[in-house]
Amino acid sequence: MRVLPVLAALALAGCAADGLRIAEQGSFAVGGTVVRAPGEFDFARPTRSDGRTLHGDHAAVSYQIPVDAKATPLVFLPGYGQTSRCWDTTPDGREGWRTTFLRRGWPVYLVDQPRRGAAGRTTVAAMPAVLPDDQLWLENFRIHAGAFPKGEAAMDQFLRWMTPDTGPIDVTLVHLPEAGIRGNTHFPFADTNSEEVADLAADWLRAKGLD
Repeated sequence: MRVLPVLAALALAGCAADGLRIAEQGSFAVGGTVVRAPGEFDFARPTRSDGRTLHGDHAAVSYQIPVDAKATPLVFLPGYGQTSRCWDTTPDGREGWRTTFLRRGWPVYLVDQPRRGAAGRTTVAAMPAVLPDDQLWLENFRIHAGAFPKGEAAMDQFLRWMTPDTGPIDVTLVHLPEAGIRGNTHFPFADTNSEEVADLAADWLRAKGLD
């Protein structure tokens, strides 16, 4: 296998004509718990549970830092029913907010909260219900109307974002119509006017002295 030429081609693809260059990237876990079974573990008897451990309940973080990055990183946390994958690419194949803000110079950190997505390892036994619920998500998130990408392929990609989610998180509510931006769904970062919403977010960051 010619692995090195392929890796070189991928590296060159990252230095596209539009200038997106990554200085550093990686991933790590945050927090979590460790559960230990009673007894002493014996490597000679690995199938026995005595003394075995389970690491879980941590958050999973992936990050990219562009060349000449701004001082303040952005941390994107997915909402209800989502994983951090929703920030990578819109359902209709456009660049997601991870790349949008990397191009604008911000370090970007994507987080999967404990027990979901890339942080799915849990120390608490649970079995998510397996039910036909696609249309419930479409209604809850107003996907059936507004600026969300249209078409069967985009809808298929969106529905394959869905995953069991954790409890509520703290958020800052922005009413887009009051800012003159209308027609959005629950996923403004994936709507057809996502760049306009990104401009609003960037303005907020600048007003807070985070630019």
